[in-house]
Amino acid sequence: METILERLGTTISSTIPQAAVDQITKTKGVIQSATTLLGTIGVKIQAGIDAALANGATAAELAPVQQAVDDLATDTAALATAVAANP
Repeated sequence: METILERLGTTISSTIPQAAVDQITKTKGVIQSATTLLGTIGVKIQAGIDAALANGATAAELAPVQQAVDDLATDTAALATAVAANP
């Protein structure tokens, strides 16, 4: 016996065009890729900050860049959380 949820799922599945489903899948992939890219950029900038500090730059001189890296990490984490919450 088919349940209401099974019928509803079948109805929804048959009314959503495949192109829309494909676009949703593609968008999720793009968002996940963006999250990875942002994380990678942050790591590379942090490595540059660390190298600059090792070569004599001061933390005060690099504070604006460090703040940008910290903000990027926060935003990337928020994006990753949103992606995880909406699989």
